[in-house]
Amino acid sequence: MHSLHYYQIYLRYLETIDPSHSKMLDLIINMVPWRDGEAYDRLGMETQYTEILDVKVPSITVPITPGRNLAVIFEVAAMNNRQKRMGYNAAVEFTEQMSKYFTSRNDD
Repeated sequence: MHSLHYYQIYLRYLETIDPSHSKMLDLIINMVPWRDGEAYDRLGMETQYTEILDVKVPSITVPITPGRNLAVIFEVAAMNNRQKRMGYNAAVEFTEQMSKYFTSRNDD
């Protein structure tokens, strides 16, 4: 059995050689085992890409531990990716709201 970091979950399918079966690859989710002391991007402020067949595909890395609900994590990642494609970045919005909040608190 391969260790966890060898597996990647592909949401949708990579375009095949047969055009009648072609699909679009929207997101790559890399699963890695959780390591204490490792720095992980929790907000996703910067979009990471993986290049496949000279095409840049958005990708994220998800550190996992036993007992985590991967279906929910992957569904949220897919929804977040869709929102980014539509022009809304929740991480940027969150950061802006937090900055406004702390700025207003400092002014008081």
